[in-house]
Amino acid sequence: MKIKGLLKTLAVCLIICLFVTGCTPFDEDPESLLVAPELSGEMHPVWSALDKKIDGKYQLKFPTAGETKSAITLVDLDNDGLKEGVAFYSTTDNNTVTMHIALIAFVDGKWSVTAQESIVAGGVEQVYFTDMDGDKVKEIIVGWNVYGSTSKTVSLYEYSGKTLITLMEEPFSTFMLCDLDRNLSQDILILYMDMTTSRAFARYFGVTSEGVRELGNCEIDGNITSYGIASISKLPSDEFCVYVDCVKGGGMVTAVILFKGGKLVCPFYDSALMENTVTYRSAMVPSRDYDGDSFIEIPVMVELPLDEKVSTSAAYLTVWSGFDGNALIPRYYTLMNYSDGYSVKLNEKLAKNITALRNLELRERIICEYDYENEKLGDELFRIRVVSRSTFDTGIYNDDYILLSKNDALVWLASVKDTAKKYSVTEKNINEMFELITEE
Repeated sequence: MKIKGLLKTLAVCLIICLFVTGCTPFDEDPESLLVAPELSGEMHPVWSALDKKIDGKYQLKFPTAGETKSAITLVDLDNDGLKEGVAFYSTTDNNTVTMHIALIAFVDGKWSVTAQESIVAGGVEQVYFTDMDGDKVKEIIVGWNVYGSTSKTVSLYEYSGKTLITLMEEPFSTFMLCDLDRNLSQDILILYMDMTTSRAFARYFGVTSEGVRELGNCEIDGNITSYGIASISKLPSDEFCVYVDCVKGGGMVTAVILFKGGKLVCPFYDSALMENTVTYRSAMVPSRDYDGDSFIEIPVMVELPLDEKVSTSAAYLTVWSGFDGNALIPRYYTLMNYSDGYSVKLNEKLAKNITALRNLELRERIICEYDYENEKLGDELFRIRVVSRSTFDTGIYNDDYILLSKNDALVWLASVKDTAKKYSVTEKNINEMFELITEE
């Protein structure tokens, strides 16, 4: 008995040490979990039914994205007014991790596991519950992490009362639910990178009473190394399209996908080059609703001419462009300085007649006229400088610069020349052109 008591004490101390150091005994070794943590409240009888059904060790799994973040979710799948429990857990056998989805229904006065499906995978990424075929029964869409972030499978399940029917299992890099073909039902758009061929595809699936049907597919840039979150936006033409910012090389590209003329298309993909060069930019600048009008703008970065006497690296003009269903339309012109945390908005005339010289040592951008036809640098128009707060407080910049913004550490200043007036840039409106870049 003394030995058992000592072992219990050591076990408690070990668990306390793990939590104090920021670790848990469940994160690193799933096999060390003897039983899942007991759930309380209304979830207790649901969890208890699952716990009794499982024979052996298991670990509850929590989705990282999607409609639910819970390992067990209560949802009315069959529209009968009663909720079912949908649970996710994993088991391990000979170092092979298997993921399970279980349906727990309230039958004959008690909760019971009525259906289960399994897949060899390490975790669950995202889960959605939605009626995709109009039969008033919600399908279950699950994105499984099969092997890290490189191998993933999206599964579509139909609940028939006592069974789970697997309607679809497809590999994916990212996916989303959307209605691109405007048939008033949710469909599944999958983006997938085939690592064996280095080619990437978008595939669009719908669900009918006859099962899953592929509504369209198209090839997308195969040079992408990772996909961001897909977002859907309405176009001025009343169509809908999907935007996905993707990492490509040392920069970023935005894949645009829409359903047009009965086909899924990626308008900026060049089949001859087998890539998208139209929306590529050399910096990690995501697309966003730049002006708050509910339409997404894509940043197109244009390298500006440089003067090697001032800088050996070029600055960029960022053209925030909207997609009208056919082509990119320039809407706003900016000089974005991410290292110093600010942007300068330019009118179209100014944007098409200047270059920006980077003086990294002085943390200064010098905006000058530039004759593109003759490739000739012209007069300075204005400059933006960033200095430390302590340096600014000495007063040495009072005569030559005007204050744009400041915080506890830094001060942003501008010097505007008389030559800038012909482009409608003055000391008065330079503040309106200037904006600090904030994280969104």
